Amino acid sequence: MATKLKKYLVVGVGELGLDKLFRIPSNGYYGNQQVPIPEQQVNKLTMSKTSIEHQKKIMERQLQLANEYRKPISLHCVKAPGPLFEIVKLGEYQQIPSIILHSYTGSIQQAEQWIKQYKTSPQRLFFLMSDYINGTENKSDLLHGLMEVVDDEQILVETDFGIDQFFTNGKQEEYIGYLNDIFNKICEARNWDRAHAGLVLDRNLQASLGL
Repeated sequence: MATKLKKYLVVGVGELGLDKLFRIPSNGYYGNQQVPIPEQQVNKLTMSKTSIEHQKKIMERQLQLANEYRKPISLHCVKAPGPLFEIVKLGEYQQIPSIILHSYTGSIQQAEQWIKQYKTSPQRLFFLMSDYINGTENKSDLLHGLMEVVDDEQILVETDFGIDQFFTNGKQEEYIGYLNDIFNKICEARNWDRAHAGLVLDRNLQASLGL
């Protein structure tokens, strides 16, 4: 799989989306931070927020870019499932090949709404599961419920962590551990053996990226 991916320039747009709880970090952004700021301020959240209306405008512009260049999108949503769904389902974004719902936390009913919307669409829909978000004990019922309504071809796994903090610090095994944890929980929920699950998820990953 790794060799195959090296043959392609894999590009997507995301994460984009809506987050009612989001607060702006003290240094202005997340990620691999190369700005020399005091250690105690790294990734500290301020009390500053951005309105949902402002977030919608940014998201719509990102959707336009993904649509123009026909790239997959990864969607982030916190406490705004209705507005997010209404924006993305608009007919003007039909050239986006794949819609990936990252660390999905909506209800089962909302998941069914997404599935119905894209059931006959050439656009691919994926539910991306992480152990950090979806594999916790208090989310067990939701995870099992989701596994009852999504198709095999709609499941992906992730860590919900940026790779920088692991791969630049020699913690690759820890990163892989997070993937294995959610992988095992999905296998249990769908009654898959690991070999079959690996084939399904590998195929879904390639499909989500248009490979």
